[in-house]
Amino acid sequence: MRKFLLTILALVSFTALAQDNTVEWQQQVKDNGNGSYTLVIKAEIADGWHIYDGTHMVTPTTIQFNYPEGDVVLEGDLRALSKAKPAQDEYFGSYGEYEGEAIFEQDVTLKAK
Repeated sequence: MRKFLLTILALVSFTALAQDNTVEWQQQVKDNGNGSYTLVIKAEIADGWHIYDGTHMVTPTTIQFNYPEGDVVLEGDLRALSKAKPAQDEYFGSYGEYEGEAIFEQDVTLKAK
């Protein structure tokens, strides 16, 4: 099952509007037992760069999970463990920016076959 989950994690798609080599993504799987796992996704952000939180109107950072239908259940919403720095723009209003690193978690359950 763990090998299956690692394959799923490898299929996680990251969308962050940025130049090449400005954000490096890392993934980790925590086994919570009983077919429950926590996917930990970490963004290492290059100096002088940032990614937006999910409230940015034009280019929010999104994490999309791609997995075989019926095999995985997402439990709850994606959680941002890092605190976004408040920012404001006259056109886009208030939003947050992550600098340095951003860490996200998603709980999942594997359905038994």
